[in-house]
This record gives sequence, C-alpha cells and structure tokens, in this order.
Amino acid sequence: MEAAGPTSDERLDAFVVTFGLTRRERDMLEVLVVSDQSVQDIATTLFLSRSTLYRHISLINKKTDTASRVALINFFWSWTPKD
Repeated sequence: MEAAGPTSDERLDAFVVTFGLTRRERDMLEVLVVSDQSVQDIATTLFLSRSTLYRHISLINKKTDTASRVALINFFWSWTPKD
C-alpha cells in the first residue's frame, strides 16, 4: 500500500512556507488553485478589484518564478513538498 500524499491544506501550507508567501497571498493562491471561476469572479469573491488581484498574482509569480496565473496553478499542483 502506498503512503497517502499531503492533503490540499498541507500542500498549500508547505508551498506558502517554501516560497515565503504572506497570509493574504496564501488566501489568493488557495482560491486560485481550487476555483474554476474567472479572474473577475475570484476578485469579487475576495472583495478585491481585478487589478488588485492581478497585483497579488504577480507578486506570487515573482516568488515562485512562474510567468502567469495558469503557470502558477500548474506549478502548484506539480510541485512536490520536501520533508
């Protein structure tokens, strides 16, 4: 039997620590990786303007060395936490 991988929350917490994300950036990332909403709908859900959400995404992209929102989401799900 294989050992179970980390839960979504454990993965998210490890990702946040590894890449030095702030609490607010964690909140943004959490919504981004589980939602299939548009950027405008995500911004509305988080009570932000679209430009503010894009600014947060840009900061997360810099910290994770990703080039776009889609690349960030793909990187998050392909990333393997280190023990």
